[in-house]
Amino acid sequence: MSMMAFGPGGFGGRMGSTFDEGKSYDRLILRRLFGYLRPSWLSVGTSFVFLLVSTALSLLGPDLLRIAIDDGVVAENRTALNLAALAFLATTAGAWATSYVGFRMLTTVGQRVLKTIRTDEFTHLQRLSLRFFNRQETGQVMSRVTNDVDAINEFLTAGLVMALISFFTLSYILVRLLFLDLRLALATFLVLPLMLLVTGYFSRRARIAFRGVRSTVGNVYANLQENISGARLAQAFVRERENASRFENTSRQYMQANIEAGRVIAAFLPAVETVSALAIAIVLGYGAFLLVNDMTTIGVLVAFIGFVMRFFQPITMLTRLYNMLQSAIAAGERIFELLDEKPDVVDASDSVDLPRIDGEVVFDGVHFAYEDEEVLSDVRFTVPAGSTIALVGPTGAGKTTIISLLSRFYDPVDGAVTVDGHDLRAVKQKSLRRQMGIVPQDSFIFSCSVRENIAYSRPEASQEEIEEAARAVGAHDFITRLPEGYETELREGGSRVSVGQRQLICFARAILSDPRILILDEATSSVDTNTEILIQKALKRLLAGRTAFVIAHRLSTIRNADQVLVIDDGRIIERGTHNELLQLGGRYAELYAAGTTLVSA
Repeated sequence: MSMMAFGPGGFGGRMGSTFDEGKSYDRLILRRLFGYLRPSWLSVGTSFVFLLVSTALSLLGPDLLRIAIDDGVVAENRTALNLAALAFLATTAGAWATSYVGFRMLTTVGQRVLKTIRTDEFTHLQRLSLRFFNRQETGQVMSRVTNDVDAINEFLTAGLVMALISFFTLSYILVRLLFLDLRLALATFLVLPLMLLVTGYFSRRARIAFRGVRSTVGNVYANLQENISGARLAQAFVRERENASRFENTSRQYMQANIEAGRVIAAFLPAVETVSALAIAIVLGYGAFLLVNDMTTIGVLVAFIGFVMRFFQPITMLTRLYNMLQSAIAAGERIFELLDEKPDVVDASDSVDLPRIDGEVVFDGVHFAYEDEEVLSDVRFTVPAGSTIALVGPTGAGKTTIISLLSRFYDPVDGAVTVDGHDLRAVKQKSLRRQMGIVPQDSFIFSCSVRENIAYSRPEASQEEIEEAARAVGAHDFITRLPEGYETELREGGSRVSVGQRQLICFARAILSDPRILILDEATSSVDTNTEILIQKALKRLLAGRTAFVIAHRLSTIRNADQVLVIDDGRIIERGTHNELLQLGGRYAELYAAGTTLVSA
């Protein structure tokens, strides 16, 4: 029997999947999945025709063998024998050719479907609000774009082909068995109840086993991702041995789950072969009786055995199809759950484009909460256009939340945030963010050239503009010393440049966009003193005429701010200039007296 119905993917779908089992059948999900095949319905239909022709040609083998034996060998008719042999070669070649064309067309369709679903997911992810990413693990999101899509692609292509071929093969063989010899057919059908019991029993065990495989492989990926991301920290704290031991334990669980699944397969294969052998034994025994009594011919008996040997393969394939269906529905639930996720922050139907702004920012009684935890409470302040405001306070005080509300990554629960008198909820998000530049603390570098990283905010910028932005923040000199200058490819995370250099590239990226509002979120925390001096000189010129929000823990950045807000527990507890707050003798003065670090980084 063919082995294609077995293997790690045979019962439980893809071993790499990390989703849980869902409903065994969901018409709505299947309808949405088949919708991805609709644009390629002609190609799918044509491929099915080729595959059915291939299957039909391959099923002619036993009948050709019967003709060769009865009409050729027994009747001593060389012509009939030669014609049967030529027909066998022709049908084999035809089956191969039509199978090749059919599977090639279907593979192309499958890859298009896979690309479409992944593109839809990625495009939708780009539109989702930050709140979604805050509550979702990165590994789980990636699983929906990779493993789940693969499971659906497998069902929509291989699964549907399997169903079509299996039902066609079963129907054809049943008809041929009944027409060849009704008595032998009825005797063969005696083993069908046993075959169904064996298949059902091992299918249930296989689902449990492969559910364990999919669960443990998710743990392996999560552990691996965590340790790769934290490799520097692991070495710094000499945790290599402990991390290796932890990963070894996770891998052992995955190994044991696979071993258990292998045991199920190892037991199922001999069981199916045993039932098949029992059917063949019945045919041989009863067929010999009929042959001796001249109630059948040897050709019929040989053809009958050939059909019986193929009869049980479609049954096992349909068993696999059922499990593939379950996996596809479970994957579809997760994918459509993602695609149906609504952004928390959306443009209003009557929203307008924000015109070029001067940069006056007002927080008017703003309240904000993550889930049920209040983060900001009645925050009120005004930032005149062109001024610089510094936000000071401990970690978790609400500084970054203020910046996020200004960028409209979130909307306030109560109150309003306005820019030049425009409520941010009444303007289009893109028109706001195109006039903002952000330099985050975690200087994110893309896997592309230095030039492309700087031009990320303005892809159409000329080389001269890119270099001007780099010079403005003191990055031009070190960039020109790189192997290929601005065309130097930066690896993932910018590993080819230092932390401070990555920060300078992010500075140049923000400046290139010519922002009306500039946000520096701990932007100088990763640069050395000399580099910071260069940045401070550049900022004096770059901040002229721009509104700037600065979250910083270095006094050199805070001292020159037009206004300093001291934030604690979601409230503004002090405000004023650096000198005014020192004279006040409050919380800011205490932090200043304690040292030059004013916030927890």
